[in-house]
Amino acid sequence: MANKFLNFIIISMLFIFVIFTKSSGFRFRFSIFYLIVLPIAYLWYKFAKQADILGKWYIDKTVLFFLSPFVILVTAYSYAATEGKNLKIIFIATLSAILLSVLFSLYKEKDGDFRVTLTLIKSLSNNDLDQVLNTLEESEKELIIRRFGLQNGKPLTIADLSDYYRMETTELKDWLSLVDKKVFESIKFEKTNEF
Repeated sequence: MANKFLNFIIISMLFIFVIFTKSSGFRFRFSIFYLIVLPIAYLWYKFAKQADILGKWYIDKTVLFFLSPFVILVTAYSYAATEGKNLKIIFIATLSAILLSVLFSLYKEKDGDFRVTLTLIKSLSNNDLDQVLNTLEESEKELIIRRFGLQNGKPLTIADLSDYYRMETTELKDWLSLVDKKVFESIKFEKTNEF
């Protein structure tokens, strides 16, 4: 939720700058400068924070959908500023807006997001793993099997799972968090019973 709120603030700032530069008579180049500099500064900060954290990158489709008006705004603004005469500028501005929207919606999936990791799953014996999985409902069991690739050996990312279940990324992460908690408690119980 905090990430979405931060995205909302950044994009709102972009909208305000564009409206301000358009209404106050500043040149088109000045407003394009802000359209590029603000996102670049934000993206640098975002990726600098996540650079050293292991994990796979995925596109949060909810955020991407939320940012789509930004692409429309940039396209419309560049068209109005050039009075539709310079299609090259309009094309470059639109591509830049699409690229920035994709980068804004890019997130890193970390093991730290969930307590149950592939390493923890692999540390269980087949018997213990079966007992842990049997504590889950059928849909939850299937989710864990797909998540860690327990049948075909290919673990799926959050993005892959959200595509498979046709759920928004945030919705899937909420469900996965609940299942993760159940699996972790079950593993803890199994480990405690070993001693």
